[in-house]
Amino acid sequence: MFEDDLRRLQEMKKLYELIDVLALDVLRVTETDIPITDIKELVSCFGGDVKEGYSNNWVEKTGPDSFTIFIDGWDYPLSQKFFIAARLGDVILHTNYLSDREAYLNSNEFIFKPDTGLIPRVNQSNEFAYGLLMPEDIYRKVFSENTKGDDVYTKNIAEYFGVTISAASERGKRLGLIRR
Repeated sequence: MFEDDLRRLQEMKKLYELIDVLALDVLRVTETDIPITDIKELVSCFGGDVKEGYSNNWVEKTGPDSFTIFIDGWDYPLSQKFFIAARLGDVILHTNYLSDREAYLNSNEFIFKPDTGLIPRVNQSNEFAYGLLMPEDIYRKVFSENTKGDDVYTKNIAEYFGVTISAASERGKRLGLIRR
């Protein structure tokens, strides 16, 4: 049993590393600078649109070459940025939008809808968002510039990347820089 759990953890770590590489490829192909100042512009590079003012965060196919990310208009803007990045991750990771156009065209209209019980997909999309908004190499550099001894100035890291303190802290934990 322990060996199975360990194997699953190793597989998940490898998957998350691949997701980080994919996020870097998205930044490179779209020539997006870090920190990302306009996440909606990045979404538009893939034919997507963002609409605010909804009670949940979801993404749906709106045409053969388009999708719309719907976000809660009441969320804090830095939280919205993360949600948008994660929903873009849903499109890139969990559909055939970029790889198999025919399969995408024949798919249903919802790409991601909350409360669908798809925890692994949500975790993968969140990992994509962390990698997209805070690439590992840049995060490590900003982290080292904002660490003195055991003190980590997570607020400064968050401000640099334009994300919430919670997101900046979680990225540090996932990279093994901050203890859980």
